[in-house]
Amino acid sequence: MALPSEAAKSLHEVRSRVASVKTAVYGSTYGNKKQLMSVVCECLKYADILNEIIDCCNLISSDKRFKRNKDLALVVLCRYVFGKGLNGCYSTYKKVIESQKSAIHSAVERVKLRHKVTDLRHAVKEAEDSPALPRYLRVNTLVSQISKVISTLTSQGYSHTHPQETCPTEKFVYIDPDIDNLLVLPTNTDLHSSPLLKDGSVVLQDKASCLPAHVLNPSPGSHVIDACAAPGNKTSHLAALLNNTGTITAFELNTKRCRVLENMLKRARVTCCRVENADFTQCDVTQYSNVEYILVDPSCSGSGITSRLNSLTDDQHSSSELRLKKLSSFQSVILKKALSFPRVKRVVYSTCSINCQENEQVVQDVLSQVKKDFTIEKILPSWSHRGDTLDGQFPLGEHCIRASPETTQTIGFFLAMFKRIDS
Repeated sequence: MALPSEAAKSLHEVRSRVASVKTAVYGSTYGNKKQLMSVVCECLKYADILNEIIDCCNLISSDKRFKRNKDLALVVLCRYVFGKGLNGCYSTYKKVIESQKSAIHSAVERVKLRHKVTDLRHAVKEAEDSPALPRYLRVNTLVSQISKVISTLTSQGYSHTHPQETCPTEKFVYIDPDIDNLLVLPTNTDLHSSPLLKDGSVVLQDKASCLPAHVLNPSPGSHVIDACAAPGNKTSHLAALLNNTGTITAFELNTKRCRVLENMLKRARVTCCRVENADFTQCDVTQYSNVEYILVDPSCSGSGITSRLNSLTDDQHSSSELRLKKLSSFQSVILKKALSFPRVKRVVYSTCSINCQENEQVVQDVLSQVKKDFTIEKILPSWSHRGDTLDGQFPLGEHCIRASPETTQTIGFFLAMFKRIDS
């Protein structure tokens, strides 16, 4: 499929919240992921402006392809207004755009006047300032070793150094002091076309996202469940910790995300995992009598993701009380399901949310129902950013951990571990 159509497809998935930007792009069949990512990100960046232009002209009704697919109209219009013209794979849309040229030009001028700018790019809302985060690389020990990856990076001009010696302008790499086999590189390091990524030697994964598997730390040869597995970064991390021994059952309800998960596990050379395209909350726990470890990283508001794209794809309802109530209700259901497995020893619950409603309050609520069998284990005692005690009402909040751009140079994150009392 041509780039405009694939970009429109990915754009639709992101705007309708079916998938994240990364999941949509890397789940696409389009070969050049970097090019596709660039187009989708540009369309998201200017989406509000493009919609204003479309509302002021007759573009959608002028072509049956746009009538069927407004996201395609956004992609083509973005290329025309902000790009380099309608050549190559965009040439098939040139005639219809040319027929609406005067209307589009008038619409652009009206939008400029409305926003009091002379350049449309200045009408784009700016995201709130947030600290620039390092680029984290998790070395996939199923494929390579940290020493080999460092050697490859140093041969490409990176200096192997230590955190206190880094300079923001130089190419550096150092070993993270908290997470095994995690490397830290400068902000905005682009490794999407790196052979290390393509052959599965490394995984682009934020440090906070590495915490769940690191804390769960399943014993080699054990049976583990990843309850909400796609896109698969945490699943592949679990497999690496197990060294491909034992069994991982990875649940994913969404069929498309399930394919993304399978592709990711294949690239990471995971052989100990069985993917279930099914609802974890509906599974029969008696069929998993040997499961001792479960990772629960459910759908959440994503309020801890601080990238510019998050603010651009967010809307006024994303953090509403009603939505948070629905999310926390679902999160409680899936967490309670995990704790119902007869032999489970440890359950890690994590979100990329900064909202107490999805974090400490969920843990507090669920713990009150299972406190005869489980407690909240104090994890990573040296980690400075602890959980919220909810004004003293939840003292065990101190046993949980949080992460943030300001305190840990990561995305916003929350993690708690339930441990069976008799284990």
